[in-house]
Amino acid sequence: MKTTTLILGCGDIGTALGQCLQAQGQRVIGARRSAESLRDTGLEAVAADLTDPASLAALPDADILVYVASADRFEEAAYRAAYPEGLAAALAEFGARKKAPRHVFFVSSTSVYAQRDGETVDEASPTEPTGFLGTADVRGRAGAARSPSCPAAWCASRGSMAPAAIA
Repeated sequence: MKTTTLILGCGDIGTALGQCLQAQGQRVIGARRSAESLRDTGLEAVAADLTDPASLAALPDADILVYVASADRFEEAAYRAAYPEGLAAALAEFGARKKAPRHVFFVSSTSVYAQRDGETVDEASPTEPTGFLGTADVRGRAGAARSPSCPAAWCASRGSMAPAAIA
């Protein structure tokens, strides 16, 4: 049976990941605010509002869950809704299912690190965010680490998330 991966917040990074996974034989479902945005990607597409419990409940089960959502605007409340609150809601929903995901990956940002002048950032670098984006991200990571029913890990993307930067 194929592994099913559900990508929540399937924008540019999620689409590139989904297409790679699909090429390796996985079933990939991309969820984003507008499923129409995924029309020509080759991925199965579903519309979802990650801040709405009913919308999360309607999403299909998955073996692997990738949370790569972004805020819908550059405001503190939007980042709180996308990261600590949205991720917590997704973990609660999928963790309560009969078939919880085997793995959850939270794709976050390097904005959690204090390094700003080209210094090396690795697993040992302290997380010392200086703004609301990084603070929301750190809270999301902490929530993922505390998830009792979904084994979660995080990875950070650096720099632009534009399609040209991903290719």
